[in-house]
Amino acid sequence: EALNGLFPSDLEQLMQEVRFSMDQPQAAELLVGAIIEQGVLTPHHVAAAVRATARLSRQDVVQKLAPHCGPAMACHQDVILQEFDNFDQPAVRRILQNCS
Repeated sequence: EALNGLFPSDLEQLMQEVRFSMDQPQAAELLVGAIIEQGVLTPHHVAAAVRATARLSRQDVVQKLAPHCGPAMACHQDVILQEFDNFDQPAVRRILQNCS
């Protein structure tokens, strides 16, 4: 019930509390389970989680969260892609294409 209506900024704050970068993808996966039980996960949630994640774990977080966004992902991939530099964007784009 505490996660009901969780905004992207709330998810970002929760992800910032996970200090060890290797734990961030698993934390994201646990949080997404709770979020989708209570409501909807959006690409904005994914982007917020990415902002709070260490660089080396960002693609893993996208892989864990993006498949749960549903049809909104096709229209709003740019929200997630803008969180990555030009070097990482092609790999992230491939992850997102597999979600659509």
